[in-house]
Amino acid sequence: YQHIKSAIHHDIGMWKFATGDFNGGINTLRDTAEMADSSYTQSFTLANIGFIYNHKKDINTAEKYFKQAHKIAFNSGVFYLIPGISYYLGKCNEQKSNISTANEYFEQAYLTAIELIDNNFECRGDIRKAIKNYLPFLKKYKDQIYTQSKSESSSNFLFSKDKSLNEIREIFQKSLFT
Repeated sequence: YQHIKSAIHHDIGMWKFATGDFNGGINTLRDTAEMADSSYTQSFTLANIGFIYNHKKDINTAEKYFKQAHKIAFNSGVFYLIPGISYYLGKCNEQKSNISTANEYFEQAYLTAIELIDNNFECRGDIRKAIKNYLPFLKKYKDQIYTQSKSESSSNFLFSKDKSLNEIREIFQKSLFT
């Protein structure tokens, strides 16, 4: 019942944070991420650590945890978490004035959210946030985004932009069974 224990630990960590115990919340969540036996719980917990650091305005630490969560979610096929994690990575980079990188993350959040909705996921929570905030970001930074030449743009997500979630899932499944 490790997954139940991890879920309870996660909730205790978030409760500690919500009641003002920042260090206790972070420590409990770190322990949860280490003990978690599912990629979903591990990624979700690391993303919540990033969220807490973001809330405390420690953008660099928040980004570090969001990147860990993103890597786990992407490599393990936990695609449901990618819109939210990518959205928050976009916000971190926007706050650091890394507009090109922010755009890449916001675009990935948006495209993944749309694909999840196309596959009958509900448009709520972070999926909704990823969709709702992409256009305002593009409008706000249109001069910076559109004046950047293709040769200057380096994308960390070229692989995922060209493939659907099903295609990516198929690639990972084939790599596991060969």
